Amino acid sequence: MIDIDSFIDKQLHCWTLAADNYRNLETVRQREIDADGAHFVLQFNPSRIRSTAAKISTADITKRPCFLCQHNRPQEQITIDWHSYDILVNPFPIFKKHLTIVSKTHENQTVLNYIDDMLRLAAEMPQMAIFFNGAKCGASAPDHRHFQAGNIDAWPLFDDFQRNSNLISSQNGLSIYETTGNFRKVYRIDIDNVNSADFVRAEILNLLEKYSRDESMFNLITTYISGIYSIYVIIRKAFRPTQYSAEGDAQILISPASAEVGGILITPREEDFLKISSSDIKNIFSQVCF
Repeated sequence: MIDIDSFIDKQLHCWTLAADNYRNLETVRQREIDADGAHFVLQFNPSRIRSTAAKISTADITKRPCFLCQHNRPQEQITIDWHSYDILVNPFPIFKKHLTIVSKTHENQTVLNYIDDMLRLAAEMPQMAIFFNGAKCGASAPDHRHFQAGNIDAWPLFDDFQRNSNLISSQNGLSIYETTGNFRKVYRIDIDNVNSADFVRAEILNLLEKYSRDESMFNLITTYISGIYSIYVIIRKAFRPTQYSAEGDAQILISPASAEVGGILITPREEDFLKISSSDIKNIFSQVCF
């Protein structure tokens, strides 16, 4: 098991930027809203503007140094060495415990060949949900392979899924469920053995083929509870909704990634935090999810 609490405490003790942002997180404003049986928590978090407004075109990526590479990280940032990854405290947190798990090698943001790593991370951090943002649907560093982790009790999606899902398949030691109704199709694959990772990979590939998408266009969220690995799969239609680039009052600056499809809506601007309605949420997710 990875001692996350001690690691975060040690990091915040020596890095003022991260300590300030975690302290601010304790007082961020939140409000809750339901939309067709799905529960969402809106979080007004100005420090996340860097991620929400990230420019990820090839031209923009080539202009900036990779902030996840070891030689470009702040001197204050400490690490846990875990196999071929560095575990870092995310200095711009969404969660009370927010980590970034970074490949030691600078390579593009992919996951299908690394499902085993994601599952093992979940087992070593059972109090956390491990998540992956595809290169074209939420990753602010699509040029460097990484996961993130956020405390498991923060995600509305997990309870929503229990209430609004059906079993659709059970074979090869896998049980596959899908959401019923609403505007955000989510699949969940349950296994009890990390050695079933190849079967998980095959099922994800089948889903991507079904929706004519590649691995740049989906979000994964993985948990490990009572001996069961659960992998939530959300195939994406689009990166951002039309509201993101609209002008004037029509603009809503939300860039959906795993946290948002998981029920945590990050709004770095106060005006968006105040005005978003359930109909806005349904419209946004009907654009970016199937």
